[in-house]
Amino acid sequence: MKKLFYIGALSALLLVGCEEAEKPITENKTLEYPTPSDDEEPVSAEVNKELNYYEAETKVFVDEYVNKFDNTWNNIWVLTMKRAEAKEITTQDAYSNLKKVKEAYKALSVDSKIPTKELSKPNKKLAEKIVENLNMAAANRQSAADIAMEILETNSTAKINEMNEKVEWSNNFMSEAMKAKEELESNIN
Repeated sequence: MKKLFYIGALSALLLVGCEEAEKPITENKTLEYPTPSDDEEPVSAEVNKELNYYEAETKVFVDEYVNKFDNTWNNIWVLTMKRAEAKEITTQDAYSNLKKVKEAYKALSVDSKIPTKELSKPNKKLAEKIVENLNMAAANRQSAADIAMEILETNSTAKINEMNEKVEWSNNFMSEAMKAKEELESNIN
């Protein structure tokens, strides 16, 4: 009974933070490129090469990373917390799901080398800033899952604020990554 109380308390507090997470963190914007008119200079081959590379490699990498990031959160974390709040999940199952979240974010933050080979020097720096912020976002979500697992193990809600802080930091890092992505896309256009 006591464990159910802790799961319920944990899930109630986490759902407050999860409501923000349910909103998509990023917008999948389709890049629109103007066609040159007769009075405009044609785009140089270098710019076209960089643009094509960005769309085929760098953007694909970032979009896949963000999809994995969001899917892990929405399909495992949020679902687990909602089921815990409704008392539809056992402590063991909740713990197992949180472990999956932790492992998924660890994998994301470890194996992420963003393709930058054909980008200009300033755009390479922006791409590196994107992946650095993505990795920090994933690392903070990993830490949040670790803290949530600890809460379940100890039947104590003492670390809920710390866990929510990690989630907030993660959201901030993701926001910074998306700002850098928009800047990079603006530079390439």
